[in-house]
Amino acid sequence: AFFKWWYYSWGSPRPSLRMRLLYFYKYASVKEIILSGEVLINILFGLKYHERLKGRIKIACSLIISYVHFVIIIAVLLVLGLCSFGLLWPKEMKENLFFGPISTNNGSNEEDEEGKLAWRRLKTEVSDIKNQNADLKNQISELMIQNMEVLKLIKSEGFWS
Repeated sequence: AFFKWWYYSWGSPRPSLRMRLLYFYKYASVKEIILSGEVLINILFGLKYHERLKGRIKIACSLIISYVHFVIIIAVLLVLGLCSFGLLWPKEMKENLFFGPISTNNGSNEEDEEGKLAWRRLKTEVSDIKNQNADLKNQISELMIQNMEVLKLIKSEGFWS
């Protein structure tokens, strides 16, 4: 009954506020629930998905409702997450809380020294590879010169026309 009323223009009776809110919380994305926007406002004011709220007082009330809804949802999610050791937090909330900037100064001196040593080893390996690459290039150019000389010799001897 809710979806017929929400999407279709023919005269389906408007569901109760309780049913509209139930469907909103059941089918809306976490982002839409936390950062409530036009969908929640339309649900609360009994408007269909494509309709817009009119009137300054209604729009002002909708902004206040959105802010209050945001604060209540964040408080409920925070309490649920704290009681469940973070299991009931949405993925986005976990990422915002725990995936902040990573500081390298928090490690021990031993870890820092290991990192520096590994970095030095990598630098020497890269320079060794560069030197080997240069040697290989020189060998290739010498082989190309030798091949050219062999080709000249073959042509001069008449083995190849």
